[in-house]
Amino acid sequence: MRKIGRTITAMTAQRMCIDKKRFDSKNEARDFAIRGQKLYGNASTTPYKCPVCFKWHLSSLNHTEGNKARRRALSHKP
Repeated sequence: MRKIGRTITAMTAQRMCIDKKRFDSKNEARDFAIRGQKLYGNASTTPYKCPVCFKWHLSSLNHTEGNKARRRALSHKP
């Protein structure tokens, strides 16, 4: 799979995108996360724009940790 001039392995795409709920906007993802925290006491989640599908997902990592993890995943050479 090629996105933004980078090769993304199937395993990376699965982990970063395919198995996750997609949202059309950052606000929609954030609102879903807030409802989950209020209703179920879910842990804090952070919305991020997916480099695979260009939709929004939620990550249990904070903003800084999530950015580092995505950079590592996208810089992986198969």
